[in-house]
Formats: sequence, structure tokens, C-alpha cells
Amino acid sequence: MRSPAPNCSKGDKECLKNYFLIVLRALHQNYEGASMPTIRIKKDAEATDGLELIFENCFLFGIQKSTPVNIKGFTETIDQKHQIDFKLSRTILLADYQMEGVVLGQKIKCNGRANITYVNPNYNVMIEGERSMKGNVAYLSPKKIFTSVRPESMYFQLTNLTQGDKAALTQKVIDVFQENNIILQREFCAINRMYKSFFSQLFDEISYNAFLTAA
Repeated sequence: MRSPAPNCSKGDKECLKNYFLIVLRALHQNYEGASMPTIRIKKDAEATDGLELIFENCFLFGIQKSTPVNIKGFTETIDQKHQIDFKLSRTILLADYQMEGVVLGQKIKCNGRANITYVNPNYNVMIEGERSMKGNVAYLSPKKIFTSVRPESMYFQLTNLTQGDKAALTQKVIDVFQENNIILQREFCAINRMYKSFFSQLFDEISYNAFLTAA
């Protein structure tokens, strides 16, 4: 693989932000969205009221518009943690949902379509780097790659919320989302796999000094 963008000096954060913007645009060239695994939020077994939510056929849109805003690492030292922080205006999760439980003593069971929008989500790609050698040439081998996500706010639309006290049911759904931010982490599992594959290939095929020139 040829380096898809002009090389940067080690530690040149502005150049590195532009570098990763170019390589990620190349990655996302034919990308429209990402399929997500099924998301399950279980009801608290000890609570009288509560809801169990299942989201299936999940699809995430918007990640292709991410922009690098901060870089950590990528200096002379390969054996360290490297991090790329991204921002987006929004990401949208579309899914089929099923809901079952009790709200204000009334049994609830419904299903429909879900549209969950995360506003101004910031997410990070963190790479635990390890030096590897091919002949006399040094490479960055990612030991671990993982992501984290922090949205500024979130709103959702669920069709067919028609049973019981609609205001109480809506508030209960909001509470469930706020108490279970695992939905965010589960949602981005597929994104994590995509970036792990991409960066593993990038750093396996491009030596560290071909990726970054001497400082």
C-alpha cells in the first residue's frame, strides 16, 4: 500500500489531522452506513415498573463525515498510546424495536421503527502501539485498537408508542436510554471493528518512517 497522503513530521499534529482526514475519506469513499449488532436493554428484575428494549436490523449513518480534531502520540516513540479524536455533527441509528414491560402498573408491549439521533458526538480511536521490525525497517503494530463515544445530546423517535399513558411511557423510555449508555458502546462495536481492520492494514503495509518522516 502506498501512503495515501503526504508524509508528516513526527509530532506535527496539524499535518497528522490532515493526513488522517485524507486516509479516512479514502476509507469511506464507498461507505454509506454500518450494520450494527442487535442491541438489548433488559428490565431491572427487582423494579416494579420498567421496560425491556430490543433493537434489531440496526444501521448507523453519518460516521463517514467524521473530522479529526486532535492527535496524541505519533512521535519518535512507537511503543506508546496513540489517539485520534474525531467530531461529527450527528449520527443516526435506524432500527426495528420491540418493547415490553410495565409503566405505572400497566403492561406495555409494542414494536415499530426507531430513529435515534446523537447530536455532536465526539469519538476517539485509541491505538496501543508496539514496535515491530521487517528487516531493518520499523513498523507500528497495533496491540489494541478501541473506541469511545460521547454525544452532546440525543433524541429519538419510536413509532407506535400508543399504549397506556403516552407521556409517562415516553419519559420511561428516556430514563432507560439515560441509564443504559451501553447502547452507545454496543452501537459503535462495528465501527471499532472497521477502524481496527483499516489501521491494522495501514500500519502493516506502511512503515513508520514512510508514514512519518524524521522530525
